[in-house]
Amino acid sequence: MVYGKRLYLWFIFYLLVWQAPLLAQVSGNANYAQQQQSAYNNRMNYNADNLLKSAVFFNDNTILLETNALLNLKADAYLAIFNLSQLGETASQADELMNKRIENITKETLALGIPAADIYTDMLSLVPVYEIEVEKKLFSKTYNEVPKGFEMQKNLHIKYTNSAVLDKIITIAAKYETYDLVKVEYYIEKPDAAYKTLREATNTLLAERLTELKKLGLNLDAEYHIIAEDAATYYPPAQYSSYQAFSSNSFDAIKKKSGIIQTQKPVSVYYAPLPNTHFDIVINPVIVEPVVQFTYNLKVKYLLKKPPVKELWLITPTGDMKNIKTE
Repeated sequence: MVYGKRLYLWFIFYLLVWQAPLLAQVSGNANYAQQQQSAYNNRMNYNADNLLKSAVFFNDNTILLETNALLNLKADAYLAIFNLSQLGETASQADELMNKRIENITKETLALGIPAADIYTDMLSLVPVYEIEVEKKLFSKTYNEVPKGFEMQKNLHIKYTNSAVLDKIITIAAKYETYDLVKVEYYIEKPDAAYKTLREATNTLLAERLTELKKLGLNLDAEYHIIAEDAATYYPPAQYSSYQAFSSNSFDAIKKKSGIIQTQKPVSVYYAPLPNTHFDIVINPVIVEPVVQFTYNLKVKYLLKKPPVKELWLITPTGDMKNIKTE
Protein backbone atom coordinates (compact mmCIF):
# COMPACT_ATOMS: atom_id res chain seq x y z
CA MET A 1 0.00 0.00 0.00
CA VAL A 2 2.82 2.43 0.78
CA TYR A 3 4.47 1.71 -2.56
CA GLY A 4 1.20 2.30 -4.39
CA LYS A 5 0.66 5.61 -2.58
CA ARG A 6 4.17 6.78 -3.47
CA LEU A 7 3.64 5.81 -7.10
CA TYR A 8 0.40 7.79 -7.17
CA LEU A 9 2.10 10.90 -5.71
CA TRP A 10 4.93 10.65 -8.24
CA PHE A 11 2.36 10.43 -11.03
CA ILE A 12 0.60 13.63 -9.80
CA PHE A 13 3.99 15.37 -9.51
CA TYR A 14 4.78 14.36 -13.10
CA LEU A 15 1.53 15.83 -14.39
CA LEU A 16 1.95 19.11 -12.52
CA VAL A 17 5.64 19.71 -13.20
CA TRP A 18 6.21 18.24 -16.64
CA GLN A 19 2.86 18.33 -18.36
CA ALA A 20 1.78 21.84 -17.31
CA PRO A 21 4.43 23.59 -19.48
CA LEU A 22 3.36 21.48 -22.44
CA LEU A 23 -0.25 22.51 -22.04
CA ALA A 24 0.75 26.16 -21.80
CA GLN A 25 2.85 25.81 -24.93
CA VAL A 26 -0.12 24.48 -26.89
CA SER A 27 -2.55 27.16 -25.68
CA GLY A 28 -0.11 30.00 -26.42
CA ASN A 29 1.20 32.98 -24.54
CA ALA A 30 -2.08 34.86 -24.90
CA ASN A 31 -3.65 32.55 -22.33
CA TYR A 32 -0.59 32.81 -20.10
CA ALA A 33 -0.82 36.58 -20.06
CA GLN A 34 -4.55 36.47 -19.31
CA GLN A 35 -4.84 39.96 -20.64
CA GLN A 36 -6.24 39.29 -24.07
CA GLN A 37 -9.73 40.45 -24.84
CA SER A 38 -12.53 38.27 -26.10
CA ALA A 39 -12.83 37.93 -29.85
CA TYR A 40 -16.27 39.46 -29.58
CA ASN A 41 -15.23 42.65 -27.82
CA ASN A 42 -15.66 45.82 -29.85
CA ARG A 43 -17.80 43.96 -32.41
CA MET A 44 -20.84 45.97 -33.42
CA ASN A 45 -24.29 44.39 -33.42
CA TYR A 46 -23.10 40.96 -32.36
CA ASN A 47 -24.06 39.03 -29.24
CA ALA A 48 -23.12 35.38 -28.94
CA ASP A 49 -25.73 34.84 -26.20
CA ASN A 50 -28.48 35.47 -28.74
CA LEU A 51 -27.33 32.77 -31.15
CA LEU A 52 -30.01 30.14 -30.57
CA LYS A 53 -29.49 26.82 -32.28
CA SER A 54 -32.79 25.20 -31.38
CA ALA A 55 -36.47 25.61 -32.08
CA VAL A 56 -38.31 27.73 -29.53
CA PHE A 57 -42.01 27.44 -28.80
CA PHE A 58 -43.65 30.73 -27.83
CA ASN A 59 -47.06 29.17 -27.22
CA ASP A 60 -49.11 26.25 -28.42
CA ASN A 61 -49.52 27.69 -31.90
CA THR A 62 -46.11 29.12 -32.92
CA ILE A 63 -42.54 27.89 -33.28
CA LEU A 64 -39.35 29.86 -33.98
CA LEU A 65 -36.49 28.46 -36.04
CA GLU A 66 -33.17 30.33 -36.12
CA THR A 67 -30.05 29.72 -38.20
CA ASN A 68 -26.69 31.47 -38.04
CA ALA A 69 -24.14 31.37 -40.86
CA LEU A 70 -20.54 32.54 -41.26
CA LEU A 71 -18.55 33.06 -44.45
CA ASN A 72 -14.78 33.59 -44.36
CA LEU A 73 -13.75 35.36 -47.53
CA LYS A 74 -10.28 36.37 -48.70
CA ALA A 75 -10.11 39.99 -49.79
CA ASP A 76 -10.07 40.80 -53.51
CA ALA A 77 -7.77 43.80 -53.03
CA TYR A 78 -5.76 45.57 -50.34
CA LEU A 79 -4.63 49.15 -49.80
CA ALA A 80 -1.48 49.87 -47.79
CA ILE A 81 -1.01 53.44 -46.59
CA PHE A 82 2.48 54.66 -45.62
CA ASN A 83 3.22 57.99 -43.98
CA LEU A 84 6.35 59.91 -45.01
CA SER A 85 7.78 62.88 -43.14
CA GLN A 86 10.61 65.01 -44.56
CA LEU A 87 12.56 67.93 -43.09
CA GLY A 88 14.35 70.59 -45.17
CA GLU A 89 15.97 73.96 -44.62
CA THR A 90 13.64 75.39 -47.26
CA ALA A 91 10.25 74.37 -48.57
CA SER A 92 11.69 73.50 -51.96
CA GLN A 93 14.40 71.34 -50.39
CA ALA A 94 11.85 69.43 -48.28
CA ASP A 95 9.72 68.89 -51.38
CA GLU A 96 12.68 67.74 -53.45
CA LEU A 97 13.88 65.24 -50.84
CA MET A 98 10.34 63.94 -50.33
CA ASN A 99 9.71 63.45 -54.06
CA LYS A 100 13.00 61.61 -54.42
CA ARG A 101 12.03 59.09 -51.73
CA ILE A 102 8.59 58.56 -53.23
CA GLU A 103 10.07 58.20 -56.69
CA ASN A 104 12.47 55.48 -55.49
CA ILE A 105 9.72 53.59 -53.63
CA THR A 106 7.39 53.82 -56.63
CA LYS A 107 10.07 52.62 -59.04
CA GLU A 108 10.81 49.46 -57.07
CA THR A 109 7.12 48.85 -56.34
CA LEU A 110 6.35 48.93 -60.06
CA ALA A 111 8.95 46.20 -60.50
CA LEU A 112 6.75 43.95 -58.33
CA GLY A 113 4.07 44.05 -61.01
CA ILE A 114 1.88 46.71 -59.39
CA PRO A 115 0.58 49.15 -62.04
CA ALA A 116 1.23 52.87 -61.73
CA ALA A 117 -2.53 53.54 -61.52
CA ASP A 118 -2.59 51.68 -58.19
CA ILE A 119 -0.06 54.03 -56.55
CA TYR A 120 -1.24 57.40 -55.27
CA THR A 121 0.47 60.19 -53.31
CA ASP A 122 -1.68 62.15 -50.87
CA MET A 123 -0.30 65.56 -49.85
CA LEU A 124 -0.94 66.23 -46.16
CA SER A 125 0.98 69.27 -44.89
CA LEU A 126 3.91 71.63 -45.28
CA VAL A 127 4.59 73.61 -42.11
CA PRO A 128 7.53 75.65 -40.79
CA VAL A 129 9.64 74.18 -38.02
CA TYR A 130 10.77 76.36 -35.12
CA GLU A 131 13.61 75.91 -32.67
CA ILE A 132 14.51 77.66 -29.45
CA GLU A 133 17.44 80.09 -29.38
CA VAL A 134 18.79 81.56 -26.17
CA GLU A 135 19.40 85.31 -26.15
CA LYS A 136 21.83 86.13 -23.36
CA LYS A 137 21.43 89.47 -21.66
CA LEU A 138 23.37 91.10 -18.87
CA PHE A 139 21.30 89.72 -16.02
CA SER A 140 18.86 87.36 -17.74
CA LYS A 141 18.20 85.02 -20.65
CA THR A 142 15.45 85.15 -23.24
CA TYR A 143 14.27 82.08 -25.14
CA ASN A 144 13.07 82.89 -28.66
CA GLU A 145 11.41 80.69 -31.27
CA VAL A 146 13.06 81.10 -34.65
CA PRO A 147 12.25 79.35 -37.98
CA LYS A 148 14.77 76.68 -38.85
CA GLY A 149 13.20 74.90 -41.77
CA PHE A 150 10.10 73.13 -43.05
CA GLU A 151 8.44 69.76 -42.46
CA MET A 152 6.45 68.06 -45.21
CA GLN A 153 4.15 65.06 -44.75
CA LYS A 154 2.64 62.87 -47.43
CA ASN A 155 0.83 59.56 -47.49
CA LEU A 156 1.67 56.96 -50.10
CA HIS A 157 -1.25 54.69 -51.09
CA ILE A 158 -0.39 51.36 -52.71
CA LYS A 159 -3.08 48.96 -53.93
CA TYR A 160 -2.26 45.27 -54.41
CA THR A 161 -4.16 42.02 -54.88
CA ASN A 162 -1.69 39.44 -53.56
CA SER A 163 -1.43 39.61 -49.77
CA ALA A 164 2.11 38.19 -49.86
CA VAL A 165 3.33 41.29 -51.72
CA LEU A 166 2.95 43.48 -48.63
CA ASP A 167 6.15 42.14 -47.06
CA LYS A 168 8.11 43.14 -50.16
CA ILE A 169 6.51 46.59 -50.21
CA ILE A 170 7.44 47.14 -46.55
CA THR A 171 11.04 46.15 -47.31
CA ILE A 172 11.20 48.64 -50.16
CA ALA A 173 9.69 51.42 -48.03
CA ALA A 174 12.14 50.78 -45.17
CA LYS A 175 15.01 50.98 -47.64
CA TYR A 176 14.11 54.64 -48.16
CA GLU A 177 13.53 55.46 -44.49
CA THR A 178 9.77 54.97 -44.55
CA TYR A 179 8.74 52.92 -41.53
CA ASP A 180 5.24 54.11 -40.68
CA LEU A 181 2.65 51.73 -42.14
CA VAL A 182 -0.49 53.60 -41.13
CA LYS A 183 -3.01 50.88 -41.96
CA VAL A 184 -4.08 48.24 -44.46
CA GLU A 185 -7.58 48.30 -45.90
CA TYR A 186 -9.39 45.16 -47.14
CA TYR A 187 -11.84 45.25 -50.07
CA ILE A 188 -14.47 42.82 -51.33
CA GLU A 189 -15.68 43.54 -54.86
CA LYS A 190 -19.09 41.83 -54.55
CA PRO A 191 -20.32 41.73 -50.94
CA ASP A 192 -23.86 41.09 -52.20
CA ALA A 193 -22.66 37.79 -53.68
CA ALA A 194 -21.33 36.79 -50.25
CA TYR A 195 -24.69 37.40 -48.60
CA LYS A 196 -26.46 35.57 -51.42
CA THR A 197 -24.28 32.54 -50.69
CA LEU A 198 -25.15 32.74 -46.99
CA ARG A 199 -28.89 33.06 -47.70
CA GLU A 200 -28.89 30.03 -49.98
CA ALA A 201 -27.01 27.92 -47.45
CA THR A 202 -29.31 29.08 -44.65
CA ASN A 203 -32.45 28.33 -46.65
CA THR A 204 -31.16 24.85 -47.44
CA LEU A 205 -30.50 24.12 -43.77
CA LEU A 206 -33.89 25.53 -42.79
CA ALA A 207 -35.64 23.26 -45.30
CA GLU A 208 -33.81 20.26 -43.82
CA ARG A 209 -34.95 21.23 -40.33
CA LEU A 210 -38.55 21.56 -41.48
CA THR A 211 -38.35 18.08 -42.99
CA GLU A 212 -37.03 16.67 -39.70
CA LEU A 213 -39.78 18.41 -37.72
CA LYS A 214 -42.42 16.91 -39.99
CA LYS A 215 -40.96 13.48 -39.24
CA LEU A 216 -41.60 14.23 -35.58
CA GLY A 217 -45.24 14.93 -36.34
CA LEU A 218 -45.14 18.73 -36.33
CA ASN A 219 -47.30 20.14 -39.11
CA LEU A 220 -46.16 23.71 -39.92
CA ASP A 221 -48.27 26.11 -41.91
CA ALA A 222 -45.86 27.36 -44.59
CA GLU A 223 -48.33 29.98 -45.81
CA TYR A 224 -48.34 31.87 -42.50
CA HIS A 225 -44.88 32.74 -41.22
CA ILE A 226 -42.81 35.79 -40.22
CA ILE A 227 -39.20 36.26 -41.32
CA ALA A 228 -36.49 38.41 -39.73
CA GLU A 229 -32.89 38.60 -40.88
CA ASP A 230 -29.71 40.34 -39.79
CA ALA A 231 -26.29 40.61 -41.43
CA ALA A 232 -22.89 42.05 -40.51
CA THR A 233 -19.39 42.30 -41.93
CA TYR A 234 -16.16 42.16 -39.92
CA TYR A 235 -12.89 43.41 -41.39
CA PRO A 236 -9.46 42.31 -40.07
CA PRO A 237 -8.23 45.73 -38.81
CA ALA A 238 -10.94 45.65 -36.11
CA GLN A 239 -10.27 42.03 -35.13
CA TYR A 240 -6.86 42.24 -33.51
CA SER A 241 -6.25 41.81 -29.80
CA SER A 242 -3.15 42.50 -27.74
CA TYR A 243 -1.46 41.01 -24.69
CA GLN A 244 1.76 41.14 -22.69
CA ALA A 245 3.40 37.84 -21.76
CA PHE A 246 6.03 38.18 -19.04
CA SER A 247 6.88 37.23 -15.47
CA SER A 248 8.65 39.89 -13.42
CA ASN A 249 8.79 38.37 -9.94
CA SER A 250 12.13 38.74 -8.21
CA PHE A 251 12.63 36.87 -4.96
CA ASP A 252 16.07 38.44 -4.44
CA ALA A 253 14.60 41.93 -4.59
CA ILE A 254 11.85 40.96 -2.15
CA LYS A 255 14.35 39.52 0.31
CA LYS A 256 16.62 42.55 0.08
CA LYS A 257 13.68 44.97 0.08
CA SER A 258 15.34 46.74 -2.80
CA GLY A 259 13.63 49.27 -5.02
CA ILE A 260 12.33 47.83 -8.27
CA ILE A 261 12.57 49.82 -11.49
CA GLN A 262 10.23 48.25 -14.00
CA THR A 263 11.18 48.14 -17.65
CA GLN A 264 8.82 48.53 -20.56
CA LYS A 265 7.23 45.23 -21.56
CA PRO A 266 6.64 44.43 -25.24
CA VAL A 267 3.04 44.23 -26.41
CA SER A 268 2.12 41.38 -28.75
CA VAL A 269 -0.77 41.60 -31.22
CA TYR A 270 -2.60 38.69 -32.80
CA TYR A 271 -5.50 38.17 -35.19
CA ALA A 272 -8.68 37.03 -33.40
CA PRO A 273 -11.46 36.26 -35.89
CA LEU A 274 -14.99 35.23 -35.01
CA PRO A 275 -14.86 31.58 -33.87
CA ASN A 276 -16.77 28.88 -35.71
CA THR A 277 -18.38 27.48 -32.57
CA HIS A 278 -21.39 29.83 -32.51
CA PHE A 279 -22.56 29.18 -36.07
CA ASP A 280 -24.67 26.45 -37.61
CA ILE A 281 -23.08 27.00 -41.03
CA VAL A 282 -19.43 27.90 -41.64
CA ILE A 283 -18.25 28.36 -45.21
CA ASN A 284 -14.45 28.25 -45.69
CA PRO A 285 -13.84 27.32 -42.03
CA VAL A 286 -10.05 26.89 -42.25
CA ILE A 287 -8.16 30.17 -42.64
CA VAL A 288 -4.43 30.89 -42.58
CA GLU A 289 -4.50 34.65 -43.10
CA PRO A 290 -6.80 37.51 -42.03
CA VAL A 291 -10.07 37.41 -43.95
CA VAL A 292 -13.27 39.39 -44.24
CA GLN A 293 -16.03 37.67 -42.27
CA PHE A 294 -19.68 37.86 -43.27
CA THR A 295 -22.38 36.76 -40.83
CA TYR A 296 -26.04 36.13 -41.53
CA ASN A 297 -28.82 35.40 -39.06
CA LEU A 298 -32.25 34.14 -40.14
CA LYS A 299 -35.29 33.78 -37.88
CA VAL A 300 -38.54 32.27 -39.12
CA LYS A 301 -41.66 32.09 -36.98
CA TYR A 302 -44.15 29.47 -38.11
CA LEU A 303 -47.77 28.86 -37.18
CA LEU A 304 -48.55 25.29 -36.24
CA LYS A 305 -51.41 23.75 -38.15
CA LYS A 306 -54.23 22.55 -35.98
CA PRO A 307 -55.82 19.21 -36.72
CA PRO A 308 -59.00 19.44 -38.80
CA VAL A 309 -62.21 20.01 -36.89
CA LYS A 310 -64.48 17.00 -36.81
CA GLU A 311 -68.21 17.58 -37.16
CA LEU A 312 -70.77 15.41 -35.48
CA TRP A 313 -74.52 15.60 -36.01
CA LEU A 314 -76.89 14.66 -33.24
CA ILE A 315 -80.53 13.75 -33.87
CA THR A 316 -82.72 14.80 -30.99
CA PRO A 317 -85.76 12.79 -29.84
CA THR A 318 -87.91 15.38 -31.55
CA GLY A 319 -86.22 14.69 -34.88
CA ASP A 320 -84.11 17.86 -35.02
CA MET A 321 -80.44 17.70 -36.17
CA LYS A 322 -77.81 19.51 -34.02
CA ASN A 323 -74.19 20.18 -35.18
CA ILE A 324 -71.47 19.36 -32.63
CA LYS A 325 -67.85 20.40 -33.41
CA THR A 326 -64.97 18.54 -31.81
CA GLU A 327 -61.22 18.85 -32.26
